[in-house]
Amino acid sequence: MKLTIGAVACARRPVLDCAERLKKGFQRCDDPRPSRLGAALIRLVKKSIPPSYRYDRGGKLRLISSSFRFEGVLDRSFNQIRQAAASEVAVTIRLLETLATIAGVVERPERKEAIRRQGDMIKRAGDRFVAEKLDQKDNLERYRSLKRILDAD
Repeated sequence: MKLTIGAVACARRPVLDCAERLKKGFQRCDDPRPSRLGAALIRLVKKSIPPSYRYDRGGKLRLISSSFRFEGVLDRSFNQIRQAAASEVAVTIRLLETLATIAGVVERPERKEAIRRQGDMIKRAGDRFVAEKLDQKDNLERYRSLKRILDAD
């Protein structure tokens, strides 16, 4: 599969649909697929993103293309899901687990910081919107696991 922003967006859509169903009061969502989203982002981490400016052999600028950065793709992938499912423990746990999986392959500091920022936002949303103490504990355990991975160097 060729990795494109569209591939990441396609991986994100079922997770967002699940979050929206949960938000509307459905009791369950059996297939949120954050693992697909994580897999797409891991493929992105392993690829080198081509530069926006392309030059010919003589050094003359020939093409300016739109480019993307991992950090922006991560934000677009997780923000809507986090916002739609902030009070849904099952979704926030899977988001934190997915971030931990991605964090395990990321090496660049700016990418780790983007993952940390998403994890922090998910944790804060859980603190605000999840009333059950045991659910908060589950979120906190996943968050701490993510932090351990990010801090390991």
